[in-house]
Amino acid sequence: MEIKEHMKNYSDDGRIKVYLAGPFFNEEQEERINYLEDLLDKHNFSVFSPRQASRIKPSCSQEDMIKTFEGNTFNIDNADFVLAVLDGNDTGTMFECGYAYAKKVPVLYFNETRPADKGPNLMLAMSTLLPFIMQNREIEPREYLEKTLVYISQHSVDEAEELFEGNNFDEVE
Repeated sequence: MEIKEHMKNYSDDGRIKVYLAGPFFNEEQEERINYLEDLLDKHNFSVFSPRQASRIKPSCSQEDMIKTFEGNTFNIDNADFVLAVLDGNDTGTMFECGYAYAKKVPVLYFNETRPADKGPNLMLAMSTLLPFIMQNREIEPREYLEKTLVYISQHSVDEAEELFEGNNFDEVE
């Protein structure tokens, strides 16, 4: 696995800061997170990726767990927005989403494996003004995500929120 050192901390160079939340516990999840890291990098976002910053294992120390928790919450606090991968229903990602909402950090939800006939979870759908990207669109989720990221990179997170106004889902679960 390639470790991208520049994704361990945000760059303080005026680029939009993105906290990438999502599971990375199997090959499919690793591929998805790696794709998103590359996509964010391609569009010149400053990215904090917990996968790149630390890998907590069951045998790690309490001190390492505390440092990881504090580092992750610090980086959510300092993000311009969170890109949250919902595929896999990871409890850590759900915490990061709730924490971001409580801290008023916008969340862009991405769920490319959710069945087209299922709407998003009510609590998640109501917690964002950014688009909820999933299979029930005419355009593939990765393509729609890239178009959304291009818009944000050329404008701002605030302008993207105004454009979408949270009206990006018809039904909720």
